[in-house]
Amino acid sequence: MDQQLASIFANLSSLLLVGALVAALFFAGAGLRELKSGFLQGLLFVGTALFFVAAHLYYLSNIPEGTRFAAAVGDLDFWEWGAMLLAPALIVIYLLKGILELALSARQAALTRIFFGLTLMCFVYMVGRTWPPDVKTILTAFYGLVWFEIERSDD
Repeated sequence: MDQQLASIFANLSSLLLVGALVAALFFAGAGLRELKSGFLQGLLFVGTALFFVAAHLYYLSNIPEGTRFAAAVGDLDFWEWGAMLLAPALIVIYLLKGILELALSARQAALTRIFFGLTLMCFVYMVGRTWPPDVKTILTAFYGLVWFEIERSDD
């Protein structure tokens, strides 16, 4: 597990890609929450999320050549993308939001987010270390749907 996480976060390219996905998830969740409340600035948040998705896709298609990370993502398909980039982004967003809410004394919501972040990390990097990428991505997609449901239902 340590080797997989170290290879993801040791490279600036992977940090930029995961960071763009974290920002996209954050703004998409905020946009859904605002739109549900009837505020139109939610459209601004959704637009910002789309910007970060576009930035992620642009950088993913233009990774500097000659790096070890470029060789790893050169023939990346959807399943490997989900296991390699989306899973760490979801883990980071769950844990960061949980820690922030814990600091703001929203204990129930914080513990729920921390639980989901830690279980996804355990499933992808500990229990499912030898699972194929499609299984990891399907599990990550499920956790992503849970993320949007939690964000949509937050008040």
